[in-house]
Amino acid sequence: IPGLAFTEGKAYLRLGEASLQSMARTDTQRQFYQ
Repeated sequence: IPGLAFTEGKAYLRLGEASLQSMARTDTQRQFYQ
């Protein structure tokens, strides 16, 4: 669900970029969350 993923992306950004990168292992996922 795109809306859910977007909400989770916001939560990941709050944890910090390092945590975000560890959760988004692929370049596609990193681009999505950034």
